[in-house]
Amino acid sequence: MSRYLETIKVQNRQLYNVEEHNERFNRTRREVFGCTTEYDLADIIRIPEWVTHALYKCRVIYSNNIEFIEFQLYQRPTIRSLRLVRADFLEYKYKSLERTIFDELKKGVKEDDIIIVKNNFITDCSFANLVFTDRKEWVTPSTPLLAGTKRARLLKEGKIIERTITLDEIWKYKTVICINALLDIEDNCSIPLSHVFPLQDM
Repeated sequence: MSRYLETIKVQNRQLYNVEEHNERFNRTRREVFGCTTEYDLADIIRIPEWVTHALYKCRVIYSNNIEFIEFQLYQRPTIRSLRLVRADFLEYKYKSLERTIFDELKKGVKEDDIIIVKNNFITDCSFANLVFTDRKEWVTPSTPLLAGTKRARLLKEGKIIERTITLDEIWKYKTVICINALLDIEDNCSIPLSHVFPLQDM
């Protein structure tokens, strides 16, 4: 049976963006497994006493039901360069525990991570959604492989807007920022477009 994952930010012993995680968790269980009962992860997750006020990621691994929950200290990644990689075949609608395809896409890539191009549209990097900025607008591609929880929250708050971005159009932006449940816009995971390198086909 396939297994899926929610990765939730925990800081100061508090869970973040639970509403968005609940939506994806329950939608995945409903669409993949046909489950009709919905759960609130805030009622299920118990933060252990050994978890401090530092930054942690809470990993909820589940199929039709939750299989286990674990907590890990989180250190934000250092991403200074990205390589464009084409993967027209790639489907990743649900946050699966199986991520071998992303390891395959990164094989031979010397840059820190990749930007995945599907059918000439910009999607995500291997571990996060993307936000592009020209210092006037903050734009996320309307064609993500996986619509992440931080992306959903920032759209809801009006901090970013959604727009179709083709391969040719990314060069009009100055910076690309990686965002996910543990990385916000201001968390310094930004890369100048001069450090984004040309397409590599798969």
